[in-house]
Amino acid sequence: MPSQKRNFPGKFNDAMTKLSACFPAVAEWVRGLDNSQAVLAQWEHELSDFTRQELLDAIELIRAGHADRPEAYERDYWPLFIQRAAEKVRVQAQAKADYGRFTHYRVKCQLCRDIGSVEIWSVATMEIARKRFLGLTDDPMLFRTEFIQCLCESGRGELPYRSGKKGGYVMKPVPRYRPDLYTLASDGEDSLLTWASSYQPKRPNG
Repeated sequence: MPSQKRNFPGKFNDAMTKLSACFPAVAEWVRGLDNSQAVLAQWEHELSDFTRQELLDAIELIRAGHADRPEAYERDYWPLFIQRAAEKVRVQAQAKADYGRFTHYRVKCQLCRDIGSVEIWSVATMEIARKRFLGLTDDPMLFRTEFIQCLCESGRGELPYRSGKKGGYVMKPVPRYRPDLYTLASDGEDSLLTWASSYQPKRPNG
């Protein structure tokens, strides 16, 4: 028996309309669930921290292939993937805003320009590039990016994450940029392919 229809905030309805337009099979799957309204209520709760525009832009990033898309067996985790994409949208917007303010001042860090984060080729992208060069996979090349904290004083070693409790957050360590481990997206696709061609796995001591 279908669950009783609920009234959701306008921004969530707009996000679901966008999701339906971009991924109709996902929307059809949710609507077909016996507890569809309960599922949507949980999705709305998990996405409530983001603005309407952030949610719409996040879904567009996923559609365009600039953010990870859940596999079919991961469709229960669509809110998590939208969250990640929305966080990327938020970081990019904040970076642009901060850069506008910092242009009037002399920056301390030329790498992140005192924003605190840098854009790198994603770990998954670097792994596929390495495997393709070594002939270990025929998977198509992906050019996806993600943000990582800079090593300068503007970067942060810990960031808040949801604790699982309503409204609760905990501080967790986060990766920080190291040129021997990551490749900057600003250096272009050639830098990624050069890294893959010169990659040398670490050898155990002894």
